[in-house]
Amino acid sequence: MEVINPELRDLRQKFEDLRNSVSKVEGEVELLKVTTRDTSRQTIWQFIIFTATMGVILIAGVKYQSDVLRHEMDLRFEAHRMEFNARFDAIDKRFDAMDKRFESMDKRFESMEKRFEELRQEVRAGRK
Repeated sequence: MEVINPELRDLRQKFEDLRNSVSKVEGEVELLKVTTRDTSRQTIWQFIIFTATMGVILIAGVKYQSDVLRHEMDLRFEAHRMEFNARFDAIDKRFDAMDKRFESMDKRFESMEKRFEELRQEVRAGRK
C-alpha cells in the first residue's frame, strides 16, 4: 500500500495546489470585476460631465456670438442713422438756401411791380 499512498499523497498535493491556484484566480477575477465596474462608472460620469460641459460651452458660445452680432448691428444702425441725419441736414440746408433765393426773387418781383406801377402811372399822367 505504500505505492498507493505516495501516489494519493502526490495527487492530494496537486489537488491542493490547483485549489489554491483556482482560489487566487477567482480572487483576481473578482478584483477585476470590481475594478471594471468602478472604471465603467467613472467613464459614464466622465461622459455625462463632458456632455454637460460641451452643452454649456455651446450655449455660452451662441450667446456670446449673438451678443457680438447684436452689438455690431447696433453700431451699424447707429452709423446709418448718423449718415441719414447728415443727409437730411444737407437737404434742409439746400431747402433753406432755396427759400432764401425764392424770398429774394419775391422781393425783386415786388420791386419790379412797384417800378412797373410807377411807370404806368407816369405814362397815364403823361397822356392826360
